[in-house]
Amino acid sequence: MDNISFHHENSASRWKFVYNRRLAPERELGKSALECQELVDMISEAGLMKTVWGLGNCYEKLVKEFLVNIDVINQYLGRSIEEVADLEASENEICKTLTGNLVKKWPRKDKLSSTKLTAKYALLNKIAVVNWVPTTHSSDVATGLSKFIYAIGTRTKFDFGYYIFDQTIQHAKSLAVKMPIAFPTILCGIILNQHLGIRVNIDVPCKRESPLSLDYRLLEGTHVSDIATLSVKKPTATLTRKQMIADLKDVSKALGEKKFKVDLVIQALELEEETVAVETEVGQSQDNSDDDNAADDIGDDMQGDDTDGSPDI
Repeated sequence: MDNISFHHENSASRWKFVYNRRLAPERELGKSALECQELVDMISEAGLMKTVWGLGNCYEKLVKEFLVNIDVINQYLGRSIEEVADLEASENEICKTLTGNLVKKWPRKDKLSSTKLTAKYALLNKIAVVNWVPTTHSSDVATGLSKFIYAIGTRTKFDFGYYIFDQTIQHAKSLAVKMPIAFPTILCGIILNQHLGIRVNIDVPCKRESPLSLDYRLLEGTHVSDIATLSVKKPTATLTRKQMIADLKDVSKALGEKKFKVDLVIQALELEEETVAVETEVGQSQDNSDDDNAADDIGDDMQGDDTDGSPDI
């Protein structure tokens, strides 16, 4: 290994594809989520706390050049490196558990609507689509994602290290550009643990989004209550334009392919926000200019008084 590149020589031809993929940087849990002890206990027991809390820096180039083995991932997460049997639960059993028996058979369309999930699995799903199985289609739950949150929610033994390894292998083999790279911070942590001096000057930490917080909408409505949480406050009736933009972006992600109209509203609000900021700045400049003109007028009047024959003081 050196400070320039450490992907295998035979894989160099894939670099142009991997290089253009976007990373899906993990987001830490917000205060409201961390106060939900049952949620924290489930994630901790699964050995995944390092994927949601105390996240270190994430360096894009290091991630895109990295291929890792299973044992190293499990050791870094503090998990056992012993082999774990495959998850034996059927799709129908998983479906019933995730929905609180609301849906008894896995849908023929191959995806389960997230509105059918119980509160516990709705919360896990919100974390999963950002940190564990990154996707913009958070309104539907695919079979792979369902097994992941089922294992955490039921505290079933599951080889999460292998899952991370498998995701990494898929990226190493695939030529797809639109495939978001999962667990980038974890991969960086493993690399930097083994090779402290591997970073170069051009490596800059990736920008990370704000922490994930509990959404009160996941604890009411169609979501069956099956998790003990502290009271989650509803947003105030009056939202700032910035808060509205942030909320609409979350809604846009949840809508998936139906988000076009929401995106137009977001763009309009952002344009309005910029316009208001410019108008405010111009207004302040105009006020200052008016003050200067008024001062000049007063000075002129005083000079005029001095020329009418009155004595100087």
